[in-house]
Amino acid sequence: MRNTILTHDRSPLWNWIAGDVDDFFDRALSPRSDEIRRQVSSYDVEETEAGYLMTVDLPGVRKEDLKIEVVEKILTVTGQRKRSDGDGQKIFYRFSIPASADAGKIEANLENGVLEIAMPKAEAAKPRSVQIQSGATGVFSKLLGSSKKERDHEKTVQAG
Repeated sequence: MRNTILTHDRSPLWNWIAGDVDDFFDRALSPRSDEIRRQVSSYDVEETEAGYLMTVDLPGVRKEDLKIEVVEKILTVTGQRKRSDGDGQKIFYRFSIPASADAGKIEANLENGVLEIAMPKAEAAKPRSVQIQSGATGVFSKLLGSSKKERDHEKTVQAG
């Protein structure tokens, strides 16, 4: 697994990955006395038509030692990797959730040291096909039907 950062257009995926990088490194590089050593774990983000899947390598971390919160459009992962000697490492990630994601349907799974966070896209953000029809039918006729009649009437009046 590798860290993935895109360097082109500011897509929702880019904003999600890079949106809080400065803050993340500021926190990671300026340890406070009440914090235990921090370590940046490897992560990867994949975008599909259905949503976004983030995987984070967290070997030695138990489900009970992690907390995931969503506040507005920010997803925060915090926790601690505990050791038998009482020492440990703090875990902190904060990401901007893509605008196309449905924040209310985010799910997470931790198995064999890999945290997976699935963020489905909102139905409105998913691509769909539009069938091309002939004539004024369905919604098209409802939206333009009366104005088409008015245009036809105007043409008749102008010709006569």
